[in-house]
Amino acid sequence: MGGLIPLGVFKSLTGILDWTVLVKSIPMMLIVSQFMLVNNTCDIERDKAVGRRTLPIVLERDKIHYVAALFTALCECGVRVVAAHVNHGIRGDEAKRDAEFCRSLCQERGVEFCLLETDVPAEAKKSGESIEEAARRIRYAFFERIMLEKDIPLLATAHNADDNAETVLMHLLRGSGLRGLGGVTPRSEGLIRPMLDVTRAEVEAFLRENYIRHVEDSSNETDAFLRNRIRHRVMPLLQSENPRLTENMSSTAQRLRCDEQALADLAQDDVLPDVGQLKQLAPAVRSRMLERFLKEN
Repeated sequence: MGGLIPLGVFKSLTGILDWTVLVKSIPMMLIVSQFMLVNNTCDIERDKAVGRRTLPIVLERDKIHYVAALFTALCECGVRVVAAHVNHGIRGDEAKRDAEFCRSLCQERGVEFCLLETDVPAEAKKSGESIEEAARRIRYAFFERIMLEKDIPLLATAHNADDNAETVLMHLLRGSGLRGLGGVTPRSEGLIRPMLDVTRAEVEAFLRENYIRHVEDSSNETDAFLRNRIRHRVMPLLQSENPRLTENMSSTAQRLRCDEQALADLAQDDVLPDVGQLKQLAPAVRSRMLERFLKEN
């Protein structure tokens, strides 16, 4: 397969990639930086035979053409992958086509494929949830079950920088503090989002340049959902004012996540201070301390 995986993909996948592939694809200055990060941040068993770091991962099907790019990047870099796909029972024959596409892609790569077929609309009606809420709950319960059964430590999703920018705008519209305006986190317990710094345009260019087969989800074209309306109407308007909107929002969200973490760390006292001491604290620290106390008690 010709071409190189985008630099952003490699930068985001720090800690799970075969560093020898980095050597072949990235200038030496970045090789050293990335290799140091790999050694400093991860504790992954090194395969003595080939000198490669490997890690089993469940790969979530979210937007299939983005997953195809992430899937290809992981496979080419020697990461062991288990692919998980959910047919939510919403899009009929198109959803069956998506599942067969994923199965075929995995067969080509010799990757284990796990499929769940469910009826999300029926489950949503039964539980009183929205279709989106029910779909997410069912999907992640399926992923968790696979991870437990197969002893897989990490779930990788294909969310990208544009998804993150849309999430920040959704939170802003609904009203949010730093936590929400920080958008999607690149890593949390048992979950990584390796492509969070990669833009949608970079992913699509990678697919074209490397002739990678993919399919499109027609539900992404409808404006029935808030996220789609932001994607189709709001983002293009803002990008006409600043073409680097996605990159700028991504870096801003990262700074806000750092600020939120710093404030949360300041509110980590084991014992809640008395009223006098609480009044002396900065409001941002005081509110987080009270929130934590109420959640834990």
